[in-house]
Amino acid sequence: MATERTGDPAAEVLADPQQLLLAAKAPWLARQDWARGIIYDRPGLSLDLWVPGIMGCIFLGIAVAFAWDLPRQMRAGGWPALLPLLIIGPLGLGLTVRSIHKITRWVKYGGSCLRLETVPIPVGGVCRGTLTLSRPIPAGQEVKIQLQCDLATVHEMRSLDQSTSQDTNHQLVWQDEETVVSDGSGTLQVALAIPKDVPGTTEQNPKFWYSWTLKVEVPDSATSYCAEFGVPVYNLAPTKAQAQDAQSLEQSRQHEQAAYQPGPKFQARVSPMADGGLEVVFPPMRLATHAITWTVIFLVSMTLFVVAVLQLPILASAIWTFVNLFIFTWLIKIWWVTERVVIGNGAISFTSGLFRVTQTMPFAELKAIHAISGPVTKLSAIRIRSTGWKYFDMGDGIRDQRDAEWLAAEMCRAAGIQPAPAVRGNESAEQMEIIQAFVKDFQGGKINFGPLGNALVDVVGRQKRDSDKA
Repeated sequence: MATERTGDPAAEVLADPQQLLLAAKAPWLARQDWARGIIYDRPGLSLDLWVPGIMGCIFLGIAVAFAWDLPRQMRAGGWPALLPLLIIGPLGLGLTVRSIHKITRWVKYGGSCLRLETVPIPVGGVCRGTLTLSRPIPAGQEVKIQLQCDLATVHEMRSLDQSTSQDTNHQLVWQDEETVVSDGSGTLQVALAIPKDVPGTTEQNPKFWYSWTLKVEVPDSATSYCAEFGVPVYNLAPTKAQAQDAQSLEQSRQHEQAAYQPGPKFQARVSPMADGGLEVVFPPMRLATHAITWTVIFLVSMTLFVVAVLQLPILASAIWTFVNLFIFTWLIKIWWVTERVVIGNGAISFTSGLFRVTQTMPFAELKAIHAISGPVTKLSAIRIRSTGWKYFDMGDGIRDQRDAEWLAAEMCRAAGIQPAPAVRGNESAEQMEIIQAFVKDFQGGKINFGPLGNALVDVVGRQKRDSDKA
């Protein structure tokens, strides 16, 4: 059962024999910080800060040594001498820049302390606490508070020599966020409701486990404040008071969202149309993850290609050209290409891509319009979904989830449907529904692939039927 913390939680655990007995059954008491309800974020002691920084400096040193000796190596070994520089150079640069950002953030803000009101936090309850910073965030600055549940899955791989290795894949299961404004005091209040149908924290095992993380950041730049805390959210029944608190918090948030209006940082252009419809133009996706890094990689790759092209075999030159072309077209898209959505006249039209291809979806086929996690930026985006398998993802890179939810609601009203709740963190379940709908239509022959595609599908289908008869 959930235990309320009113005094010193650690003293309660140590003084009460029943609490000591409960510790054997309550896994959250195995961690001293969770048992006390006081969790620290100490970036200066994190291996995630120092190990990548040291490795980045080493890789950069090796890259400089390769570059210094590159003319001699090119004369001796030809174009393969470029490969170490192409791999080690960008890797060392990326790790070094990342570490510099983290060190700058640590020097500027120091560590943080989160004091939880309830340990453990039950699903269906509220994650409440007080966050204290070593150095305060300036008054008036918006701070994003994000709570998420992740699933870690361990995959075992066996190589040709029968040796095995393990790879851990992390998948977002659920996520929610709120934005608060700093008062300059150095403390922030945390309050996020947790739904009843999400998994709680589980112990690590050789197969999979669930974990919960509270992330607090100022989303202005790479050196702005950012802290992460592992929090004890467990699959326990909330008390009546905790359930009422969650319900009250959720209702209050719905009222705030209904009255919300985007601020000046919201860059999408929303324009009402004369017929009652809506036009939305999304700016280029310049917030794409590592966009600047990939731009630097592209420039370095092109420079090396121009230097070495005369010594490259034709096949290597063709492959390198294709890779550079792919990166170049992707960079053009995220830096300069806009997306346009028009809702009206009984349909939704979506124009995107370098060639400005327009797709349409009639209102009769429309199922929902809601906010999702951006496929590239991992911020917010908008998804328009049909009753079948068709969908449009757009606007990737919306910084504030409230802006995305407001825009989705406006688009729903223009299309004449009820606003749908956001599915941030639950895209995998929705994606599975879309795949199942596609498979059903494909098996029923309801998908039009065009003349050439339909002919190819018919040929493959006949070959499959003939092989089944044989």
